[in-house]
Amino acid sequence: MKICDKHFPASDVGSKFLKRAAVPIYFLDGVNEEDDYDFSQTQIIPNYDESVETTKSCCNCAKTIEANNSISRESKALSKMLVGSRNREYDEASRELALNLYLKSRSAYLFMRNKLNLTLPHENSIINWTPIKNLQPGFKNECFHMLAKKISMLRQIDRENAILIVDEMKLRPELRYNSVLDQIDGFEDVDFFRTDKIGKSICLFIVKGMFSNWSFILNYFITENGMDGDCLSNIILENLRLLKHELGTIVRVISCDQGSANRKTFSTFEIVPEKPFFDFEDNKIFCMYDFPHLIKCLRNGLMTCDLTTADGIVSFKVLNELWERERYATTKMCPKLSRQHIEPKNFEKMRVKFATQLFSKTVQAAIRTIVGTGGFNNVSNEVAVATANFIEKIDKIFDCMNSCTLYSKNPYSCALQVDGIVINYIKEFILYFNSVKFTDPKKTVHFLTGFKITLNGVVQLAEEIFRSNSEIFFIMTNFLCQDKLENTFSILRQRGGYNKNPSVSEINYMLAKVITRKILLSTTVGNCETVEDDNVFQSVVDEEISPSNEVSLIVHETNDNSGNQDEISIQNTVMSYISENHDVLDSELPSLRYFLGYVASRVLPKLSCSSCNKSIRKSNEFLTAPTELFLFYKNYNKSTDFGKLVAPTEEFVNA
Repeated sequence: MKICDKHFPASDVGSKFLKRAAVPIYFLDGVNEEDDYDFSQTQIIPNYDESVETTKSCCNCAKTIEANNSISRESKALSKMLVGSRNREYDEASRELALNLYLKSRSAYLFMRNKLNLTLPHENSIINWTPIKNLQPGFKNECFHMLAKKISMLRQIDRENAILIVDEMKLRPELRYNSVLDQIDGFEDVDFFRTDKIGKSICLFIVKGMFSNWSFILNYFITENGMDGDCLSNIILENLRLLKHELGTIVRVISCDQGSANRKTFSTFEIVPEKPFFDFEDNKIFCMYDFPHLIKCLRNGLMTCDLTTADGIVSFKVLNELWERERYATTKMCPKLSRQHIEPKNFEKMRVKFATQLFSKTVQAAIRTIVGTGGFNNVSNEVAVATANFIEKIDKIFDCMNSCTLYSKNPYSCALQVDGIVINYIKEFILYFNSVKFTDPKKTVHFLTGFKITLNGVVQLAEEIFRSNSEIFFIMTNFLCQDKLENTFSILRQRGGYNKNPSVSEINYMLAKVITRKILLSTTVGNCETVEDDNVFQSVVDEEISPSNEVSLIVHETNDNSGNQDEISIQNTVMSYISENHDVLDSELPSLRYFLGYVASRVLPKLSCSSCNKSIRKSNEFLTAPTELFLFYKNYNKSTDFGKLVAPTEEFVNA
């Protein structure tokens, strides 16, 4: 029994228990002088009434905190722990908060408790509350019952539409004795067999939702040199059986990268672009590759060899020359473009951000602008235009495969719906991508097939779900990526500061903590996170534009009220003007005009003078000069040539 030590003198309280002759003397009713106990040698705590009032005040504070609905559940738990005493019963919220603080940093927790004297639970209590203490590789580890409990609380639609993602990470070879289990951690262990080989790689499986943001680590396995394709296929099938029969969860999608073992597994399941699924106990399991990985592979392949497409030859030389122009330019059309995008080193080739920013609307707009204002020096305009068209298509398909909201200003970033823009463009892109090949026939690549398998899989999966369940009308394609698993690897590498290759013993310990603490956040600079660069535009053009050098080029007819114009005719008109003039326009003028338009968009809402507005912004929304090409190509809304972008007047540009 735990007896409150406030009723006993300090001399009667031992380290863990009361002494044998201990007698309660404080805060007791009915104690009188006729008692046989001698209290003369005992020092009574002064200010008895004040202590009682303090206790009552603490109770009132706890009630006040609980009644406050403007603060979060965690804030209430921490506040009640601060105003209360340590020797008390902790509710579920207090236990969860204390557990999360301790798992995040043990040293910080002990500093808060021992040095700052915050009323937090003892470390032994935290350890007793930890549900997972000894995690080991295998199908049914200690966290399996937690997964069953969590899945039982999910909706039926979530249990019937799950995603299984798998990936591998390198480990540090190390053997360490586990005193709790009386065994050596660090050997190869795939549950089917345990060998005497030292483990150097972990294969991790995570099950997640397709229509809600839930995920859980299913199991993991330790191998010497990566998982073999045949062994991986058997493990996947066994995991599918466990999820269906013991957890009541039906997996609809398997997502992974294009590692050799994963390709061998898909080949074992007879996955081809025309049939991106296999049947498992009367269920179709769709197999897909992680789309951000495919974008990286596409960039890396294009760096070594040109592509032939329906639009022409696509060459990385166009991007190289664009970078050389932007590198020393005073005003830039692509301020985010850097050496890491064009000449990535070893680890930089793995960054998704560098690949997606290279295939962006800004880059293709800059290429088209250069073609319309003088052209490239080392590549033809035909190759440059074909490259810009290819980049534009890749940018749109990446938006389609990375949607995380139902509606968006960018129509290609919306969720996939029946007969929507997204699913129709994916089908259109599949037809276009069927003709994409490398100019070198001897070059062996796998991502071209991976593109077709993944895109066909998304389309057929959507049609299957929409046909079988009338209540589902959209799919967020971002949920099909393996970002959850990449974030988990990022968390494992963060533990203990920076631990790029943890050992098997450390993995067992850290995964137990990660599973226990549901809200552990990953780093903001991880591979699957898109972090925008902070570029400060702080330069101006020295030479002013004289009215005699400006072009008066009317593209639209006066009777065209729609404001729409074929881009090919605009490009031909601009090119005909360039060919007839010997003086080539300054390549930085389009970027300067775009920047001045941005400045005008920030200034105009603060001006109430109509004459000032007329002198800053063009009254018409039509393209009339080659220096406005970058504004035109950067426009997302085709209702006018500039859409929501602001086209500055000549008076404002020359000011």
